[in-house]
Order: sequence, then C-alpha cells, then structure tokens
Amino acid sequence: SIADDAQFNDEGLVKISENLRQMMALRSLEIKLKGNDKITKKGFTALNDSLVKLIGLEELNISFIEESGSFNDQSFSGFIQTLSKLTMLKSLTLAFPKCYISNERFTEFSQVLAKFSHLRKLKLDFSWSLLGDESLSELAKAISCLLYLTSLEVDFTACSVGNKGFQELVKATSGLFNLNKLGLDFAWCRDITDEGLISVGEAVGKLDNLVRMVINFKEVRKVSEIGVLRFCEMLLKCN
Repeated sequence: SIADDAQFNDEGLVKISENLRQMMALRSLEIKLKGNDKITKKGFTALNDSLVKLIGLEELNISFIEESGSFNDQSFSGFIQTLSKLTMLKSLTLAFPKCYISNERFTEFSQVLAKFSHLRKLKLDFSWSLLGDESLSELAKAISCLLYLTSLEVDFTACSVGNKGFQELVKATSGLFNLNKLGLDFAWCRDITDEGLISVGEAVGKLDNLVRMVINFKEVRKVSEIGVLRFCEMLLKCN
C-alpha cells in the first residue's frame, strides 16, 4: 500500500517505481495519490513502466484525487496501455474523480477492460468528470463480458449521464449471475428519470445471488415519488 501527502512529487514517485521493479512476485498493490503540480508526466511514466512488469499482479487499487489537472487524457492513455498487460488481475479498483478524461480515451479503456473476463471485483470512480452517456454505453459493453464478477461498484456522480447510458449499464449487470454486491452512485446526474430507476429494479430481479445493493440518486430530481414507489415494489418481488 502506497499513499502520499500534498508534498509528494515526481522524485518520490520515481523512487517508488524503481522499488516496484524489484517486486516481481507482488500479487496485490494499492496506490493512493493526491493530485498536485509536483506530479507530472515524468512521475506517471515511471509508474507505468514499473507496473507493466508486475505481470503476476492479481489485485490493483489505484486512487488519484485530482486537484491540479496533472492527471489528464495523456496520462490515462499511458495507464491504459499498462493495464492491458496485467492479464492476471482478479480485482481492479480505479478512482479518478475530477480528472480530465475524454469519452474517446474512456472508450479505449473499456475495450481493454472487456478482455479481463476472469475479473471478480470491479470498482470504478470517475465522478465529477466530463464523461457522459457515450462513455457509460462503452462501459456497459465491457461489463457484459465480465461474467464472473461477484462485486461491481460504479460511481459517475455529477457526470452528464441520462437514461440512455445508465439503462445500458444496468442492462449489462442483469447478465452477471454471480454478482452478490452492486453499487450504483449517480448522484447529481439530473437527466436520469423514473425510467432509469425502474430499470434497476428490473435488473435486480434477475440477480438471484445479490445480497448487497447500494444506490445513490441524491439530487437526481427527474426521479419522482411514483418512480421510487414503483422501484420499491419491484424490489419487494425479488427473492
């Protein structure tokens, strides 16, 4: 587990990356970075160059809380290339809130993600970003390929998401018959309506192994009381 403080810089990340190269047998890695102008392309490149050598990695957790704009589309592109080499992953957690990532780059990420058919746990946080329905639709395609998932958590808080992308994602989850945990955080996604919420109820009815579900629709103002009641009725019909 690697965490940083506000003074963390390229030199620190490069040093950590050099040490990682000596840990070829590593199976689990957690890295939490807080964005600042002291971390640049140099640091991210060094980290990617080291991660790509950890081919036996089974669990990866990377959290980058953006505040400066240092982690951008180009940085994410480099990470995608690295991720494509980590074919043994069974658990993947990525948190890139407030990062500038384009729909085009996210599509590339989704295409790589779709190849991790053996993945068991997936947690994604792209909240407060510029991503929208297009990205969510691509993510849905990828998730539909991850048939062994037992845990799925997706956070697109305050993104430009409407019914189209959201319903495609929910429909993809309905085919994950091994799923026992589902988290959908779409607070402040103000274009989701009753139709979107009701689609969750329809999907959940097909997930016989689901034991835990967390949904955050705070400030999703196009969801009415009627939609909530209909959703609750559908949940009551589930086993």
